[in-house]
Amino acid sequence: TKFDAGFQFGLFDDRLTGEFAYYNTNLTNLIINRPLPSSMGIPGNSITANAASMYNRGIEFTLNAKVIEKREFSWSASFNITTQKNEVTALAPGVTEIIGTTQLERTNITRVGIPIGSFFVVRSAGVDPATGRRIFLDAQGRKVYFNFAEPVATRWRYEDGSVAPPISLAADGQVAGSALPTAYGGFINNFYYKGFDLTIDAFYSLGNYVYFGSRAGMLDQRFWNNFQEVKKRWTKPGDVTNIPRLVYNDNISNGSAIPMDINLFKADFLRIRSLALGYTISAKAAEKLNLGSVRFYVQLLNPILITSYPGVDPEISVNGNNALTPGVDRNTVGQARTVTVGLNV
Repeated sequence: TKFDAGFQFGLFDDRLTGEFAYYNTNLTNLIINRPLPSSMGIPGNSITANAASMYNRGIEFTLNAKVIEKREFSWSASFNITTQKNEVTALAPGVTEIIGTTQLERTNITRVGIPIGSFFVVRSAGVDPATGRRIFLDAQGRKVYFNFAEPVATRWRYEDGSVAPPISLAADGQVAGSALPTAYGGFINNFYYKGFDLTIDAFYSLGNYVYFGSRAGMLDQRFWNNFQEVKKRWTKPGDVTNIPRLVYNDNISNGSAIPMDINLFKADFLRIRSLALGYTISAKAAEKLNLGSVRFYVQLLNPILITSYPGVDPEISVNGNNALTPGVDRNTVGQARTVTVGLNV
């Protein structure tokens, strides 16, 4: 059920045009697994049912401008932005949450009242400078020190040294941000000058997070390569760092076994999606060659990416377009940069 309201405008003989709109989309009867009593004899004790709902709402703004219009030179530009608020409003009866699972870990959660596929992680309070142990925070915010080198029964300890219950996602996990941007959009510039044409197409995204699962895997201490970040690890008492001491086979301290907030990063970015430069020979020159037109061009796809995200590409997810597990970068290949040279005759 969709509601839209807005207006269009044109100024200065339509040299400047645009559109402003508000949208509110309510999605109901979404398909979800609905649990059933085992006494009913249904395989898996659940059926798929049209039982969930959520909404998307925000504003959209577009501005188009004919900046310069001369006989031999012109410049036109377009800019747009869309804001987005998503919230789950209902799940199936008997379903309080859905935990999304990626290749190796459970990283996302869907609950009523939060955006779909929000990140679900345990918290860290850094590394103990005296011992190099990872410090976790439990559900009550108490510090729990972890030492993989100790026996399983005593690996987890409170600050006073007493044994603590093991940290787990089910007991201590916290909702920690959304993979959905709060605003996104793009802008395009087109230039023409004496047969030359240049197009710059850019896209941006703001307010979303990405879970950098590759970092978690490449900082655990099993027998494979590490990120260079491991060089910043704790090595002696007094070291202040967020990489704990090395203990062979420790796949917990850096978030490989349990998703941790240390691997969740803001993923704002600005990407130049396309740069295209072309030249079209004059009509007279084409006529002398008995041709209708001739155009040379060079195009670069994804040539520039500006972001603080430390991974390869903030715009990718190992789970593709799966709505329940978005924004997870786990051994994911980034978008290629491509150069194309062409001739149209």
